[in-house]
Amino acid sequence: MGFHISWLAVRGKSPEVVQSELDLVETEDRGPLPESDVDAVLLSSGWYLVHFNNPQPKELSDSSLLRLSLQADVVTCVAEEGAMVSMASYFSNGAKKWAVVHDSDQGLEHLDTEGVLPDQFSAIQERLLALLKADSQPCDYIFDVPTELAQSVTGFKHDQVREDEETNPFVVLMRKSADRFVNIHPISNIQSVAVDRKPWWKLW
Repeated sequence: MGFHISWLAVRGKSPEVVQSELDLVETEDRGPLPESDVDAVLLSSGWYLVHFNNPQPKELSDSSLLRLSLQADVVTCVAEEGAMVSMASYFSNGAKKWAVVHDSDQGLEHLDTEGVLPDQFSAIQERLLALLKADSQPCDYIFDVPTELAQSVTGFKHDQVREDEETNPFVVLMRKSADRFVNIHPISNIQSVAVDRKPWWKLW
């Protein structure tokens, strides 16, 4: 069990433009939680969030995100609790600004970073690392560094209870093109990716 999800959040473009650029279309279905293949919600923070019940859909490829971030800001997050891999990234004006990844296979303290991370990154990392070191039977506290970092920017975290669930805030989206169901690096292909000595999550 556990979460095997990803999401992107966009600021600076309307939901309609985001949907068009990602080749998505709204349906009439709504729900209290993002339980469909693709769901979306306009967050109270002003970010438009598109949620995938897939840890690495094609929409989260760098090429897709670079296009989407033209004249906009885009934050992404992945939480794959099967492999205990999490990641977050930020794109703006057609460029990747930063990214952070945790892969528990490389150690409970592992973090791979790129770019200039937000100021709040250090505080999040230090707090969770302190919890890890203080625990006599440590669990994977560092898994939450990317997810909390993404939350600090957008206000959304995949495993937190929402106060607006009764209003069915999530709109179910559909992909227009069938090939949108193809993963960048499907979890089932982790072994084949490992042959190249490159983790499935390492997109750069």
